[in-house]
Amino acid sequence: MRSMGRFNKTLRIALAVCVMTIVAWPQVAADASMPTSTTEEVTGAHFLSGVCGIEIQQAGTIYTTVHDVGDGHLVFDIRADIVLSSHGWLAFERPAFTAQIDPDAGTVSLEGTLVNISAPVEGILLKDVGRVVRELSTNDILAIVGRWMVVDGDFARLCAYFSSPPPA
Repeated sequence: MRSMGRFNKTLRIALAVCVMTIVAWPQVAADASMPTSTTEEVTGAHFLSGVCGIEIQQAGTIYTTVHDVGDGHLVFDIRADIVLSSHGWLAFERPAFTAQIDPDAGTVSLEGTLVNISAPVEGILLKDVGRVVRELSTNDILAIVGRWMVVDGDFARLCAYFSSPPPA
């Protein structure tokens, strides 16, 4: 059974990206047919530092395009290109997902690859891919499908990679 605490942490991070994106510009385009795009540079300690117990730095960009489809319905296309580094090791975080806010249904849906971290030679270190629907007012999960390494607490491979001795 999935730990709700870990899932809530993952979802809060994904939702935080959505909220940061909304707050990052003064208003959504007045013309519903015109999407608005933004970029945000990210640097500093990555949230996985606390999970692995070692400092993992991040540097990169989050790209967001917002589509106002009318009546308060917003669709966010979010992707990122972030380099993670620790103890001489590098990994690449490249999520790409869609967040849809439906005020009529009172839901937010996240669909796609919410977490995608890989390293040269090692391959995938951490990946969350699928679809999750939550109720906006209570944050309750209404539906969830997919592969959820973060939700399942499957951090061993990623933490071992960054904790190993520096490359020669």
